[in-house]
Amino acid sequence: MSSRPQSPIAERFAWLTQCALFILLATVCARCGLAESLRDPTPVLAGQLAPPRGPGPAAGIALDLLLWCPVLLILLRRLLDREYRVRLPWCLLPLALLCGWALVSTAWAADKFAALINAFHLIGAAGALFAAVQLVRDWRQVRLVAGVALGVMLMLLANGVNKRLADMPETIHEWNDPASPNSRWHYMQEHELQETDFQFQQIEKKITGGELTGFSASANTYGAMIAVGLVVMFGIMAQGQSDERKWWWVVALVALPAAVFVLRYTHSRQAALTPMLGLSALLLLRWKGAWLATRSTTLYWLGVGVFALGAAALVGHAMHYGSLPDRSLTFRWYYWVGAARMIAERPCTGVGWGNFGEYYPSVRIAQATEEVQDPHNVVVRAFAELGIIGGLLLVAWLMRLFWEMTRPTSPAPVPYDEPRQDARATQGYATPLSWAIGLAIAAAVLNLLAGHDFSQDSAWLTLQVIYSLGSAALLASAIFMATTSGQSAIWDDASGEWVLRGLVTATGIFFVHNLIDFAWSEPAPLCFFALLAGAVLGARQRAMAQAMPKWSAATALGVSAAALMASFVLAWCPIYIAEERAALADGRMRATSPNGPVNQFTIGAAADGYAAAFEMMPLNADYLFREARAVCRADRAKAAQACDQAIRVNPRQTKYQVFRADIELAGDKPDAAVVTRAMESAIALDPRQVFLHIHFGDALARLGDKAAAQREYARALALDDELPEMEPKRLPALRRLELEKKARGE
Repeated sequence: MSSRPQSPIAERFAWLTQCALFILLATVCARCGLAESLRDPTPVLAGQLAPPRGPGPAAGIALDLLLWCPVLLILLRRLLDREYRVRLPWCLLPLALLCGWALVSTAWAADKFAALINAFHLIGAAGALFAAVQLVRDWRQVRLVAGVALGVMLMLLANGVNKRLADMPETIHEWNDPASPNSRWHYMQEHELQETDFQFQQIEKKITGGELTGFSASANTYGAMIAVGLVVMFGIMAQGQSDERKWWWVVALVALPAAVFVLRYTHSRQAALTPMLGLSALLLLRWKGAWLATRSTTLYWLGVGVFALGAAALVGHAMHYGSLPDRSLTFRWYYWVGAARMIAERPCTGVGWGNFGEYYPSVRIAQATEEVQDPHNVVVRAFAELGIIGGLLLVAWLMRLFWEMTRPTSPAPVPYDEPRQDARATQGYATPLSWAIGLAIAAAVLNLLAGHDFSQDSAWLTLQVIYSLGSAALLASAIFMATTSGQSAIWDDASGEWVLRGLVTATGIFFVHNLIDFAWSEPAPLCFFALLAGAVLGARQRAMAQAMPKWSAATALGVSAAALMASFVLAWCPIYIAEERAALADGRMRATSPNGPVNQFTIGAAADGYAAAFEMMPLNADYLFREARAVCRADRAKAAQACDQAIRVNPRQTKYQVFRADIELAGDKPDAAVVTRAMESAIALDPRQVFLHIHFGDALARLGDKAAAQREYARALALDDELPEMEPKRLPALRRLELEKKARGE
């Protein structure tokens, strides 16, 4: 198979797209090994040991902006290389509109900071998808992306095995050791919890039960990522069998037992089921692939119809019986009912991107005891958070995306832009070994820079470097095996239909997961999906390659570069500076004595640090809340002022209202009107929360209004009675007896 000759201009600028592909793959790999968070979930207490800082919103936005650097390189090549063609599949249009609408929703969101950060994550994923569409144009690049997906799965499996066999026994020992700073007693003190609290019992169950979450917020998301990697591996194995490369079975013999072991401890039934569905789909393609390809249009619309009818039947069953056949699905039905109420209240705009959790407590039904941050369905989430407009844009994007991904076309037998790789390294491509090692090292370095706290001691940092090097070795091995011919260390640019089919099936499996989970709400899985989907589009949609006019490329490049620079200056810089100021204030808070006299100077410096952080990022009310907590013992007036301002910035946070009431109650002469107003506002935000009514009752009793306190205790008992009989959140028997006495005025 000979290569199509290129002009000197095309050869001169091919390095631009090669750099773009390298940056794209390294960034996605690095992100899949990070546990990003919007806010620090651990409260800062006096005398507390400083835990390692994880990647926050500044690191997340930095990675989002880095994902747009390949877009700039692609447009720059189009501007300089008149032969280079830019692909513009139609699915990019609704995705671009969806990103814009999500960003605009910051204007009406209650938690504007969450809306902004989540919008940036969506925009970053859109940039990754666009770049992958342009950069994956031949079989070598298809195999390269498949190798990256396999490598990510191996990294996640290694993390799970290490945590379960090495870290978990030590974690459980420390949890049960009263002298350990990580003990259960220390945790209760830090989070102001009691042993009988449901939240504490759930945390203890996860720790002692050995549930694995990887780098994700949820074990289900972790399981979904592994399931996707398994389906990609099945496609690579099928290709190896077609090419008579038996050594792929050695990889399977190592990866499959590890996957079974790890998935067992995610306790995710869907993650155990979907790889089997993916394997069944690949077997069906092996059996009837040619027949299915000739009827792709009919089968696509048949699938859409079956999906719509299945969704309608599911909703009908739940509306008739009030539940679904499975307990876990029933809980999801409760989330969807709450989401429907949100849509009814705000049909056009929704509640704001990433703001489902702010509104859900006020609309949940009596049986729904969980206060979730996501409805566990990507379509429902779009309609609830972005209204009918955003929901329809998401549906349009997904339908068009899967339509274009399932067209029965393949990459051209020769590359569009780069010379074919032979035994020598050519101008357009380095060797597979160089790519594998380079990508693995770049991903490891980027992961360390974005996700690790370099203020920790050298022993901890050394351990993190060792972990990163181990992950890099697995990633490099997977990439090298997926991209070489199996007989020599050169690029395998032979047809890889089964590799491509594995990628298509894996993206479909990932979508199924997001109909009952919230994987795409986390930036790493969302970008991972964007990479796989973009690679499939790039391989399948040769007809979409268009000759973008030079003026159009120049305009797009200028607008993208300006937007990237503006985002860096106006978003990343303030968020990063605010994080650093808040971290410095956290350190000052931890330096104070928990039991000794209040150090006015240190507390004041910490409060000033939180205030300075809010001044730099005025969308994040959490800085004001932390300021109020810092000075509540030393200066109640300042704490009340900071808490009031936090409520103005985000009026949907129940904990702000409760803390405002507690500040007032801490005084010698509390103002009953302030306490009542704050607690009534909190209850309006979460009317079915039993403990809020108990807290309000205790506050009223302290204020001397015993009759009102009795009514709140009675209301708490009534709400507790409405919970399912076996619900673990129900009040313990002794606690109920105590409240019944208070409700009777005894």
